[in-house]
Amino acid sequence: MMKKYLKIFSTIVILVLVIYLFRKINIFEIHTLFKRIDILYFILAFSLYLASVLIFTLRNVYFLKGIVQPNFLFLLNTTFAGFFINIMTPGSQIGGEPVRAYFIGRKYDKSKSKILGALFADRVIHAVVSLFFGVFSILFLIKFINIPSEFKIILQTFLFFVSLFLALGIFLRIKNINFDLKVLFKKFRLLRWMNPFRKNKKLLEKVLKIMRHFTKSFAKKITHKKTLFAGIILSLIYWIIIYSIPYFLFLAFDIRVNFFFIIIATSLGSIIGEFSPTPGGIGIMEGFMIFLYSIMGISFPLAITISLLTRFITYFYDLLIGGLNLIYLKDRVK
Repeated sequence: MMKKYLKIFSTIVILVLVIYLFRKINIFEIHTLFKRIDILYFILAFSLYLASVLIFTLRNVYFLKGIVQPNFLFLLNTTFAGFFINIMTPGSQIGGEPVRAYFIGRKYDKSKSKILGALFADRVIHAVVSLFFGVFSILFLIKFINIPSEFKIILQTFLFFVSLFLALGIFLRIKNINFDLKVLFKKFRLLRWMNPFRKNKKLLEKVLKIMRHFTKSFAKKITHKKTLFAGIILSLIYWIIIYSIPYFLFLAFDIRVNFFFIIIATSLGSIIGEFSPTPGGIGIMEGFMIFLYSIMGISFPLAITISLLTRFITYFYDLLIGGLNLIYLKDRVK
């Protein structure tokens, strides 16, 4: 319940901020900027997103080893289809993984729960790398950028909860706590009452079996040193490519911007998108990126242009290419 209210409160704050920013838009200035765009840099930025998807898919190959070895092109199809689901749904953007696990499992006749466990392990590693860039961005903002005191308090509060979350994760890892649902349902009466399958033992056993497959696959992949190392390195490469997209967009307008500014705007914009109630963070993510660029000294018309172009590239691949791939998979995987 607290999470729900926190989400509503943060959404209201961000929406007010977005409305305030978009009231200052000068269409004439933006139009003037577009007239002097260097199309070669734009094409380079546009192509980089495809490169990031290829890296994302390559990372999946490492995590799926031992369970299934899918054709890379087919796996790329599922990646685009998963991105389409993610951008069409609000929140933490993990809805695409079950869809991808379904198609891969059907195609190769393998356990979907094991595949989902491996894909989820990949997303957790990716999230940790993303969080690293997010924390770095917040520390950079607090230390080197002159920001409003209220905004600084919000960032410091976020850092506190991140530290608390990491400390809890380390504690659970040291204690080696095993979340076995069957044991928990038997041990605690409250959990037995909350168990939706308590009156259907066969269904309960089936659900527990699926959960065991998922957790075993997840634990195996997330603790495998070579897979873990490959996942971290490829996630770093993925984010460097993603940061390069707005960098080359700035160059398309003959503007050189500190690369750290791009890391900050993109990283924190992505985090805000994770908590956005709108599909794919549309509207909110763009507005927050514009706000960050503005407080870092980038002119307002340029901040709007770069933010919108960056999101346009994302929407083109995730919505159009992703939607076409989803249709293709539905027809091919029977």
